[in-house]
Amino acid sequence: MDISMQCEVLGRIIEEESQLLEKFHSEEKKLKGYLGEKDWEKLQEILENIDRLSVGLALVEKERNRCFSSFCRQLKAGEGASFYSMVARLPDDLKTNLTEKYRNLKLQVLKVQGVTRNIESITSTLSDTIRNTIEELYPYRKGKIYCAKGKARESQMNPLVLNQQL
Repeated sequence: MDISMQCEVLGRIIEEESQLLEKFHSEEKKLKGYLGEKDWEKLQEILENIDRLSVGLALVEKERNRCFSSFCRQLKAGEGASFYSMVARLPDDLKTNLTEKYRNLKLQVLKVQGVTRNIESITSTLSDTIRNTIEELYPYRKGKIYCAKGKARESQMNPLVLNQQL
């Protein structure tokens, strides 16, 4: 396969990955909203959608890595070569096209990372609040508990009923 054909294939794969990341970002924003609204049914649906998208993303990323490795071999570069160092060896029209697509991919990754960190912060805050509340309600369960073998383990929590009217 000649270099222009290889660039075209790599470009299509990068575009596909960017589109999947854009969908993933959209689903994560919905997840964040449903988490805030405590809409557990819709949250479950979104989690299933995100799971399907993550499988698709993993496959496309694997294909992109395979294609990029082939691209590196064709340009007689090492496996650890960066994308931009490889693209710098190309004619200007191919370089511009691939660079633009790669920048878009990086932008989509940054968007997903931002929303993911936000969701992580929300869930961490919620779980810390719940843990601190339970420790206040049951102070004798604070600290580490050890099993018969001497390993640390979580305390067994009895079911808790919270009256929201109080």
